[in-house]
Amino acid sequence: FNDPDGDGCPDLNIKWKDPNDESKWIVINGDRNNDGIPDLNIDSDGDGKSDLNIDTDNDGKPDLNLVILKKADWKPNKCVKQDIENGILEEYCTGTSVKAQINVDTDGDDIPNINIDTNGDMKPDYNVDNNNDGRAEINLGPVLTEWKPIKDYNSNSFIYDSITKDKVKPELNIDTDGDGYPDLNLDLNGDGIPEINVDTDGDYIPNINIDSTGDGKPDINIDTNGDGKPDKNIKDITEWKPEKTNNGDFPYDTMSFDEQDEPTNPKDDDSSTSVKGQYNPATSMGGANTGDNTCILLYIGICCSALGILLYLKYKRNHI
Repeated sequence: FNDPDGDGCPDLNIKWKDPNDESKWIVINGDRNNDGIPDLNIDSDGDGKSDLNIDTDNDGKPDLNLVILKKADWKPNKCVKQDIENGILEEYCTGTSVKAQINVDTDGDDIPNINIDTNGDMKPDYNVDNNNDGRAEINLGPVLTEWKPIKDYNSNSFIYDSITKDKVKPELNIDTDGDGYPDLNLDLNGDGIPEINVDTDGDYIPNINIDSTGDGKPDINIDTNGDGKPDKNIKDITEWKPEKTNNGDFPYDTMSFDEQDEPTNPKDDDSSTSVKGQYNPATSMGGANTGDNTCILLYIGICCSALGILLYLKYKRNHI
């Protein structure tokens, strides 16, 4: 037993033999580096069960409910008495105000389902809970049926396991630019089907039902019959330029079209020929496509030249 705060009640490295297998030890509030701060299998509420930095595979590194404790965070304030019937075999003190941050398991199946860290940076990337209500809002996707953490991520001297980015891919409410707001495949009513800013080909660029104004309604490339293809207001979206424009009940980013020019119909541009000498066909006149006055004069000139050649040939023939 270790009593780093000197209150006479052990806080760290509480262990007892497993009643079901006396060759194994049950360890909670484990302190590997003897700094007086528990770093894995932490019991924060005194129920005899670890709920922070849980080591599920007994490799000495936490896999679930990861949080890096500081000395100011660890303030044991609850003494737990021995209660064999409820699985508490030793007396100890516990208590901390910090909450699990990443790789959080909320249903007790030893598989993280919210705030999952996929790249070892101690920040949630997958099924992210932004408002700490225990429910994920962005980067939503199905939870793996089997937890196979990648070993040996580290933050300072804190070694832990996480999950590879290659095994998970968000499917709904995806935040592509890291601003904390979803950009793509927004599911506004929670039915698992995206309504706006939908990416159908997996390139993280929305191509149907794009909301450009932030009113929650698609106005670009609208798919009216649900076949995954736009039917009206069609634009070619080659680059996703998110612009945060919706801060309502469900904040999200929309598309900015500020730098995108509208296509110009040549027949609506009266200056193109006179400035650049360009021939722009417009209406049909006398069997020939004509555009502006330059084209008409050219047509008349060709006709006069042909008539002159015919008259000259006739004159030569009569005088031979």
